[in-house]
Amino acid sequence: MTEQTNTDAGNTSRTTLGEEFCNFVSGLMPPENVRQHLRNSRIEVLKAMRAMIDYRIDRLSNRGGPKGTPFTVE
Repeated sequence: MTEQTNTDAGNTSRTTLGEEFCNFVSGLMPPENVRQHLRNSRIEVLKAMRAMIDYRIDRLSNRGGPKGTPFTVE
């Protein structure tokens, strides 16, 4: 799509819009160690959510005291 001329070597190379887009996107990606850290943090957030849900289930299941009001049937 675009024709670029390298004036130093006198060579002409063609690049497509797709290649330019791929180069642009790959430049936005963080390094591998940063991606690994972000993956681990997402896992930790999900574990925290699971712990919170388990806590709430236990709290609702183990409430002390009677579960209803007693009454006499005649």
